[in-house]
Amino acid sequence: MHGTGDIDDSNVLLEQVSRALESATPLRIQGSNSKAFLGRIVAGEILDTRSHRGIVSYDPPSL
Repeated sequence: MHGTGDIDDSNVLLEQVSRALESATPLRIQGSNSKAFLGRIVAGEILDTRSHRGIVSYDPPSL
């Protein structure tokens, strides 16, 4: 079940995480970065999750 605007970017995100793991590069996971002012300063390569949105996997019987 996918609604309008649902985009499953799992493969793209998984590839970026795998590359970072192989090279021991820290990742800074962020969406719109609207809460960047909260907490401490975080260093690392940005893992942008904005393109991954909507209900990308829905299986009610598993609940």
